[in-house]
Amino acid sequence: MSTAQVTRERIADAALRLLEREGPRAFGQVRVAREAGIAQGHLTYYFPKKVDLIAAVIERLSVHARTRLTELLGRIAELDASGRRGLLFAESRAMMEDRARIRVLLGLLGEAEHEPEIARLFLEREARGQALVAALLGEGHDALDSELLVATLRGIALVGLARPADPAHLDALLARLERWVGAPAPPAAPEPAPRGRGMRRGQRRS
Repeated sequence: MSTAQVTRERIADAALRLLEREGPRAFGQVRVAREAGIAQGHLTYYFPKKVDLIAAVIERLSVHARTRLTELLGRIAELDASGRRGLLFAESRAMMEDRARIRVLLGLLGEAEHEPEIARLFLEREARGQALVAALLGEGHDALDSELLVATLRGIALVGLARPADPAHLDALLARLERWVGAPAPPAAPEPAPRGRGMRRGQRRS
């Protein structure tokens, strides 16, 4: 690995640590340079714009996520439907209790709203997570189910940053959510009966 690549990764790792520890309020070039132990001018040489640095942070996250995704997908084949559901909610709980991870999510969401490139990278990462959830949900669920479940879990986790950690409350939320996920879908409304064609007014069906 070249010296330039080592430096880029060092800066991206420093930015990620700041986001994990303090959230988006700490994410600025001065703070990141100090965390990385380099001059600010050195940082802007490698990352001239903030969007470049955020993209590097997403890539560092994606490296870890791809490794974990490969591991989990390898386990799915060995599990029945109940085992997959248990793995899904165990992973969900771990994510929701990891406040550092949620601070990073909050920071990335804030940037994605205003930067199309960050939004693209963020949504690509979300799509990989939704694919994993779809595999764990198994048959009987579609892409909208997995998107809705991921969004619900993310929302619970983000709101959780504003309240003290409460494992019992989290248990109750996840238990209720698991029941909802396992509930059968409501039956579709019946199709209206086709109206007869070619009948003259006043003619009655036999």
